[in-house]
Amino acid sequence: MSGSGTSHTTDHHHGHDHGHDHGHDHGHDHGHRRTMQRHCEVAIIGGSAAGLAAGLQLARQRRSVVVVDDVTPRNAPAQHMHGYLGREGASPAELVAVGREEVRCYGGEVLTGRVLGARRVEDGSFQLDLSGGHTLVARRVVAATGV
Repeated sequence: MSGSGTSHTTDHHHGHDHGHDHGHDHGHDHGHRRTMQRHCEVAIIGGSAAGLAAGLQLARQRRSVVVVDDVTPRNAPAQHMHGYLGREGASPAELVAVGREEVRCYGGEVLTGRVLGARRVEDGSFQLDLSGGHTLVARRVVAATGV
């Protein structure tokens, strides 16, 4: 993953002792998966109009921003949007595509995934548990999941 946040890769082994090399490689994975722990200043939950607008403004202020989007917009059935300055009649998918590109142009990131849980940790930051076993640690969190 790229961007201004930091990341750490962790190997998770399930049900096997990989601490000892027994000289056997059977050519399969043994339940091995890689997970990431990312760090950023601001995590934004929701990657539609509100989340991307917040991400854009924060990225423009040179904050390290990660927008997490599970790609299930509340306005998915709508063919057109109304009331968005400069985007009258555009499709929701068009707004999201343009918004993602604008956030990325300023150094922000947009991750596809779902936030499964969030909690404040000892140092005052927030840990967000993401789908796939990944985590995101942020100083601040913006919830922009719609109504």
